[in-house]
Amino acid sequence: MPLNGVPAAKTCWLGVPIGVWQMLVAAVVTITLSWMQVHTQAVVAKVEQVAVDTHTLVNSNQGTQLKLHAGTAKRLAILSNDPVDAEIAKQAEAAVADHEKAQGTVDAGKKPRD
Repeated sequence: MPLNGVPAAKTCWLGVPIGVWQMLVAAVVTITLSWMQVHTQAVVAKVEQVAVDTHTLVNSNQGTQLKLHAGTAKRLAILSNDPVDAEIAKQAEAAVADHEKAQGTVDAGKKPRD
């Protein structure tokens, strides 16, 4: 029965108005979604850092391998005194120089870690 012309609120479980339950559910959903977004952003940041670290390691190892190859090719060219070996050694040294130049460009544009 309405009180002063205002209808009574519909009730649900435990006599609590339906609107209150709807607000509680909405609040729980909002909090859960917010937490999931923050958690997802943290995971993505970690994955991005692993990708950067892996790329840095691979580039470093590539540089090491290029230098090792250039040194070995130069040594072979000296020992063999063969023009073909000398050309290979020259190309290997150029590959090291190209790699170091490219890596220097990447390093110059890289932001320092926090």
